Amino acid sequence: MKNNPDLKVHVSSYEALHKDIREEIRGLAKFLGVNVDSTLLEDIVSKTSFDNMRKIKGAKEEYGGVRPSSPVMYRKGKVGDWKNWFTVAQSEQFNAVFEREMQGTKAFELYSHSR
Repeated sequence: MKNNPDLKVHVSSYEALHKDIREEIRGLAKFLGVNVDSTLLEDIVSKTSFDNMRKIKGAKEEYGGVRPSSPVMYRKGKVGDWKNWFTVAQSEQFNAVFEREMQGTKAFELYSHSR
C-alpha cells in the first residue's frame, strides 16, 4: 500500500462490519462495481453472519472437512475480545508495529479514526 499509493484497495474493519454490515457490503459492492439489490444484500448478510459461519465450520469439522486439532477460527464474534487474549505489552507492541508499517495508508487512516 505504501509503495503503490494509487493501487485501489478497499479497507474495512471488524468493528465497521459490526456497526453496519449492510453499509459495509454496499461499500464493497460499489468498490467492485457490482450491483447489490436488497435480496442479494440480505442473502449476503445471512450467509456471512457469525452464527452461520460458525455453524458451517462446525459441520465441516464433524464431517472431516477440517482437522479437529485445527485452531478455532470463530471464537465469540464480539468486538474487543482481543483484550482477553493480548497483554497490555502485546497490545502496545502490535500498535507500534502497525503504526510504523501502515502509516500513510488507507488502513492506517481507518485505524486512526477508530481510536
